[in-house]
Amino acid sequence: MWRIGMLGGTGTGRKRILPALRDSQTCQVTVVEGRSHSRLAEIRNGDSTVRLVSGTAEFEQLADLFDVVYIGSPPFLRTRHVAIATRLGKPILCEKPLATNRQQAMEVAELVRAAGVPFMLAHQVRHQSAVADIKAAVDAGTWGSVRGAHLQWTFRMDRQAPNAVWKARPELAGSSSMFDSGVHAVDLATYWFGAPRAVYATGGASLGEAVVLETVTAVLEYDGFAATVLTSQDAVSHDNGVSITFANAAVRAPGLLGEQPARMIELISGLGHERREYPAGNLYRAEVEDFCASIGGGWTNGATLADAEVTTEVLFAIEDAVASGRRTLVGQASVGSTGSDSGAVDP
Repeated sequence: MWRIGMLGGTGTGRKRILPALRDSQTCQVTVVEGRSHSRLAEIRNGDSTVRLVSGTAEFEQLADLFDVVYIGSPPFLRTRHVAIATRLGKPILCEKPLATNRQQAMEVAELVRAAGVPFMLAHQVRHQSAVADIKAAVDAGTWGSVRGAHLQWTFRMDRQAPNAVWKARPELAGSSSMFDSGVHAVDLATYWFGAPRAVYATGGASLGEAVVLETVTAVLEYDGFAATVLTSQDAVSHDNGVSITFANAAVRAPGLLGEQPARMIELISGLGHERREYPAGNLYRAEVEDFCASIGGGWTNGATLADAEVTTEVLFAIEDAVASGRRTLVGQASVGSTGSDSGAVDP
């Protein structure tokens, strides 16, 4: 049984990871650190076996009680909490995004590489059979070469929720919703198709200029095709999912981007319609169990540090494209830059 210590565990950890692992046969949460005493009390009422602490120093003192560190804190605490986890020398499963600015991305990557510990970013969307099946088909050219794709995750954020306070502040949450729900779509695009060479993007906000851009559409440019990514914190979620057009077929995967696994994908070709069905499951349990299995030598399709760095570079390119209104090259800017104007743009 893998023992999980949750650092910053009173947000996503409390809402999703803890309930997901209660029935796990391979992973168990043993320690939770958090800043909110009321939320720690909620955890105590739900599971009296978990050790609860309200400070990172005490969390470090209890390191013998856990094997893996799950970092569930908001991105503005990312560098600090990754530094603590790497100091403990334990495998790290970290909530997305890797970073919301280039300086932070450089610091986090340097910490993880220097520690040499197993690391994975928590993209629950990856941990479903439909994603693996599409990846295998793209790699093998089963349906011919890709001609275009669309990936969408939109939702209507509860502005009264506690996390809405920091999610509306660019210096804490990043410049747009691409660093929130959009990062999952960008991660899938880079997982399936690789890093794009350039992006075009536009975005807007309904609450004024000093807040995170709620809605962003990005066009990721590849050789011979483009993938569009739409994300919003102020839209209905009814059409979330993925569609990919290949030379010889089209694939539709409704619900693939979300908190639940896709239950089907539809393949449309000259041979007719084929519907592939998938079982229900818990993606949050799957992401933790897959990571722990990979530590023991098992296979995982989780997002490695290298994967996360590629996705983050695309996010920065999208940020620059929105700000400049111009086509922006991916990966041409210095990762250590702290400004959003450092991305290379085409004249």
